[in-house]
Amino acid sequence: MSPFAAGIVLFSTILHAGWNLVAKQRSDSWTTILRILAAISVPGLLIAVSTELFAARLLPHVWPLLLGAGCAQAVYFLGLTLGYRAGDMGVVYPVTRALPVLFLGGFDLVRSLSPSPIGWLGLALVAAGCIVISWAAGADRGEAVRGRFARRLHPTIGWAAVAAAGTVGYTAFDKLAAEVMRRESGGGLIDAFRYGLWEFVISTVLYAALLAAAMRMNARRRSAPPPAAAASRPSWRLAAVDWRTAAAGFSMFGAYSLVLWAYQLSERASYVAALRQFSIVLGVAAGAVLMRERAPVVRIGAAVVIVAGIALVSAAP
Repeated sequence: MSPFAAGIVLFSTILHAGWNLVAKQRSDSWTTILRILAAISVPGLLIAVSTELFAARLLPHVWPLLLGAGCAQAVYFLGLTLGYRAGDMGVVYPVTRALPVLFLGGFDLVRSLSPSPIGWLGLALVAAGCIVISWAAGADRGEAVRGRFARRLHPTIGWAAVAAAGTVGYTAFDKLAAEVMRRESGGGLIDAFRYGLWEFVISTVLYAALLAAAMRMNARRRSAPPPAAAASRPSWRLAAVDWRTAAAGFSMFGAYSLVLWAYQLSERASYVAALRQFSIVLGVAAGAVLMRERAPVVRIGAAVVIVAGIALVSAAP
């Protein structure tokens, strides 16, 4: 991977960790991530439609990939929402980021773009570091008393795995779309922005439907919700989007637009995915400093392993 592409991805991790921190801090509200998405998707729809009407249109054969990416991204946001409601950022964030790394290595392998031996070693170190961080965080929360098997089945891990599956899906679709755009129209940051706007609009609509269904199922499980819960019903009003959710929305969109650009500049999706995991190191630090989550030596050591893996991937041919 070129130094320029690596720099783009690493910069995007700062933005990515930032909006996840806002999402976790406000995870008591069901609609936090939806409001973050609305902050970019509502004005983004106007921009996207305008560019289709008054500028060159997106390539027709990109749309099926775009729809697939939007569906997978909606699943990712649902898993992230329910995961953050169930557990710590130090558990959910690493699992969500760890599992896709090796799966995307397989994706590149199927496409005859197998990572080099150094690349595979880097991917393995990144994934291992992520998993160690999440398990250490789970143990800190006292989940070990229920046994290792029960801890694996904890809802926090389950929903993080759902988010990870969504990540694999939208990454694969987006990588294929990026290659089409670069081959057919030259690609570039503007194409990445336009594609990203449509993807966020599609995923916001689908995520809102999934979230509404999840909220109804949760309400049915509670035969007699406490008064406090009834008084804090989630708001679907756009007026509920304050400056922090708006900033998180633009951070989310900016981060992934840079990643979409990096897909055009790098042959292997797995390398881009691995470099994105630097956001885990930032997320763990933010969770410890700003949210006072525990950060034992083992979690710090795992973060060092992730950084070592990222360094190998950056240097891999």
